[in-house]
Amino acid sequence: MSWTYLDLADYLLIAEAVLGIPAERLAEMPRVLHLAGSALSVPASGFGGHESYPDLA
Repeated sequence: MSWTYLDLADYLLIAEAVLGIPAERLAEMPRVLHLAGSALSVPASGFGGHESYPDLA
């Protein structure tokens, strides 16, 4: 099974819809970008060609 992961642009658009804060303004906040980028990279992590989280569990 192949997963499609959210990228930072997707996250910013979702956050804009939920929070009501423009995505451009959120993108100017270094802490938001750092924490979101870190959290978004975890599901796609792996080692040696194997995904760390291959199932939806």
